[in-house]
Amino acid sequence: MKIITQFFIRSWLVILSSLMWMGCESSTSTGTPTTGTTHGTLVSACGFLTKAEVEAIFHKSVLTMKEDTTKYITACTYIGSVETNFFLPTGLTITAFSTPGLTGALGPTQTVPAYFAGLKTITPATDWETVHGIGMEAIWMKKAGKLNFYKGDVAVSIIYRPTGVLVDTSAAAKAGALAAGTDAAARL
Repeated sequence: MKIITQFFIRSWLVILSSLMWMGCESSTSTGTPTTGTTHGTLVSACGFLTKAEVEAIFHKSVLTMKEDTTKYITACTYIGSVETNFFLPTGLTITAFSTPGLTGALGPTQTVPAYFAGLKTITPATDWETVHGIGMEAIWMKKAGKLNFYKGDVAVSIIYRPTGVLVDTSAAAKAGALAAGTDAAARL
């Protein structure tokens, strides 16, 4: 019973965070990628992928792009058209934060590598798998349908919903998140 309750709590957290990012105000960001490994307090999540790269993952046009930079964690959501037989649009959400942002919000002992190590510790080992070739370290969260990785002082999470469901753990969702993660990590 405890495992089922934890699963539902985690699932709702993913759903709520996805909905929160979808409701953010539009950004003036062009989605032009940036480079470099030294970052300030905020890292633009919309700077990791171009619209064309996201459209290649979607296999269709991006209809809107929204960015939220209101906290130390920035988010960028790309939305495509609604798939047949589904009620929600195709979507890809990237969130990012840096060590300076993390320490500014949570205190001087917080770093991106420590956050990442903690993420793997608090998540049961059966719920994630190591992904090679993206950033310094990457994991696929099996039940949440989310890629987490870090490189240097920046942590990035990517959720891809190819069929419009809120939590997509399909092979297509994983493949799209890994493609986006590979492109994003190359820009860090």
